[in-house]
Amino acid sequence: MTLRIKLSGIFGAVLFLLTIGFGIWIALQGKPYGMVLFTVHKLTAIGATVLAALFCFSILKNASAGGKVTALVIVAVISVIALLATGALMSINNDPVASYLRIIHSVSSISLAISGGGAIFFLRNILMNK
Repeated sequence: MTLRIKLSGIFGAVLFLLTIGFGIWIALQGKPYGMVLFTVHKLTAIGATVLAALFCFSILKNASAGGKVTALVIVAVISVIALLATGALMSINNDPVASYLRIIHSVSSISLAISGGGAIFFLRNILMNK
């Protein structure tokens, strides 16, 4: 594994943790969301997504992924889409559905952490055994 691939994985993981931290901070502050904090949350989420995608695609070029990895990547992509959609909808002041969106957003975060982490774990093992 090259240094570039390792660094994109490390920085992606750090940005993911920062995104979760900022998300919790935003949730604790309540609505209306602070513009600066909300913007930082969105930017760290986009950065984490881009770096994680670069990391996974770099590894996928060098390894033949099995069914487990493919399934985990699909779940991770669906989780990212759900996170982006629910995050955008939660920023709109729509109180009747906000609690449901928050639950979906939280579950999608956990799903992304598990599926993305699992995919990276299996891909890393494939590369190490190559």
